[in-house]
Amino acid sequence: MSDKSLIADIGGTNARFALLDEYGVVSCEHIFKSEYFLKTPSKCVDEYFEIVNEKKSKVAVFAVAGPVFDGKIENIDLDFKYDIKELGVKLGFQKFNLVNDFVAQSLCVPSLKEGDFIKIGGGEKRSGGSIAVMGPGTGLGAGILVQLKDGSYTAVASEGGHQCAPLIKDDFIREVTLNVLSEKQYLCSEDLVSGRGLPNIFKAVKKINGRDYVKISNHEITNLALSGDEDAVKTFDTLFSLFGMVAGNFAISIGAVGGFYIAGGILAIPDITKMFMKSNFRKYFEDKGFASNFAKNMPTYLITYKNPAFLGLSYLVKQEL
Repeated sequence: MSDKSLIADIGGTNARFALLDEYGVVSCEHIFKSEYFLKTPSKCVDEYFEIVNEKKSKVAVFAVAGPVFDGKIENIDLDFKYDIKELGVKLGFQKFNLVNDFVAQSLCVPSLKEGDFIKIGGGEKRSGGSIAVMGPGTGLGAGILVQLKDGSYTAVASEGGHQCAPLIKDDFIREVTLNVLSEKQYLCSEDLVSGRGLPNIFKAVKKINGRDYVKISNHEITNLALSGDEDAVKTFDTLFSLFGMVAGNFAISIGAVGGFYIAGGILAIPDITKMFMKSNFRKYFEDKGFASNFAKNMPTYLITYKNPAFLGLSYLVKQEL
């Protein structure tokens, strides 16, 4: 049997698998579509070991998008419901754990080194303070990291991406928000600040600017923005500003004086990162009325490490062993 542990980060779109050795070295990375794993987990795991030509691991720790409560995982979007212990037995592991994906994303923070993140704006983190982690990927994930008295860390998953979307005093952004709301009974932050939200904003921008809307992919919207298309550029500007407001709300609600970290997702794409760094994200992060000084003192960081969830999963594997 292999001495390497299997780790997997199953997001809304992609399922990233890898092996972790006793020294913390990650190898044999492979990507499946998340839907494939969620619908046929055993087949997907067996196929992974065939592809990488390794014996099956004894220990595995997975991170999956979706709430985890009372030893059960439920992903509503992709109809994935399992008892974690039963799933571990089904997959054939001797030791198995499964956590919310933003538990893993949050637990990566203590392992980050200089060069693994970019600081955005001012503020200085306070040692021992709570840390907020958020990431606009397919959806909008969120987590909280707290350092315990013994120096170890514990992470708590949050469904903060489903909080009510904010209204911004900027007339254009407010009109975009109201346009998207007009097609929904409830407008959450994820409906705007995520891969799912990008086309919602693009459609609203087209309507406001009096131009015909044709449904296109997120990749095409991105390429239009990079080529200078007015509507596509405005779409990303709006998303970044809304993300600043959402992020600041989340940060002050948990008192994230240890810092606010943005975990990859769509912002990890280099061309989008460049646009993001020039945006009004930090302006709206700090725009909190009486709490503005509190928010200004919170530092914000964009994680640039390739697979941050793998760092958090490595931390969890040590606990399993």
